[in-house]
Amino acid sequence: GTDSYIHMMYERISLMKELLSESGSFYVHCDWRVVGFLRLLCDEIFGVNNFQREIIWSLSGVSGYKSLVNNYVRGHDTLLYYSKSSNPIFNKLYLPYSDAQLKRFNAVDENGRHYKSITKTKRIYLEDTDGVPISDVWSDVASFQTVVNSPEIQNYPTQKPEKLIDRIISASSRDDSIIADFFCGSGTTLSVAEKLGRKWI
Repeated sequence: GTDSYIHMMYERISLMKELLSESGSFYVHCDWRVVGFLRLLCDEIFGVNNFQREIIWSLSGVSGYKSLVNNYVRGHDTLLYYSKSSNPIFNKLYLPYSDAQLKRFNAVDENGRHYKSITKTKRIYLEDTDGVPISDVWSDVASFQTVVNSPEIQNYPTQKPEKLIDRIISASSRDDSIIADFFCGSGTTLSVAEKLGRKWI
């Protein structure tokens, strides 16, 4: 039941916070059924000021069995992102520009540099940008609800795609960081940490 689940999570998340480094981050994924409870729980444990973002993981596609519901079709899950302190490790990540976005850099200055105008006096040069900063809505990571034939699938009910975990680890750790997964599940977090050269627990 929900009460026993929340009690278990309170104890476990409290322990996770104790073990985190001062520059460490904590991510928890949950669906609509208890995410509201977890947000309140984590606010209490980490402090409201250390709540960093609510990340919406868009599950894309409204076809299939779930589209038959007589309601809005559920199209996302939620990840809650907290830090232990006000100065966590964070490596800003970018997506490559699409062809349409690249076409906006259609002006060329006297030195042959491509840019786009932001205002009458401000420009963004293509060579000075890293792409599109990743927002808190992740619509580019496919869920196993839509990619049912992925070679990654281990038939574990809440398994996450490696791309999702790769993004979290890449954004919130350094090469010498230790990655911990206190539930393990299908082992995806540990597998991705290994591939990224991180130590893991």
